[in-house]
Amino acid sequence: MPLNKEIDNIINIALREDIGRGDVTTRFSIPAGVRGKVVMIARENGVICGVDIFRDVMRKVDKNLKVTIIKKDSITLIVEPKK
Repeated sequence: MPLNKEIDNIINIALREDIGRGDVTTRFSIPAGVRGKVVMIARENGVICGVDIFRDVMRKVDKNLKVTIIKKDSITLIVEPKK
């Protein structure tokens, strides 16, 4: 789902403020072209919200990112206790 203009503007402002001219630590510690994988794991029970915005923010950071959403908005998460 495409973002509406107001949300898109808020994301652009936040990214400009947060990233600015780039992350100096990342530039010096991670070689260009390195690929990775991220998995987000909940530590507490809760309700998922904002997955469409999350996906669109990630794509703004890098248009080549592949984002796979496994759980949809409004899904209740129950975290299993650690063994």
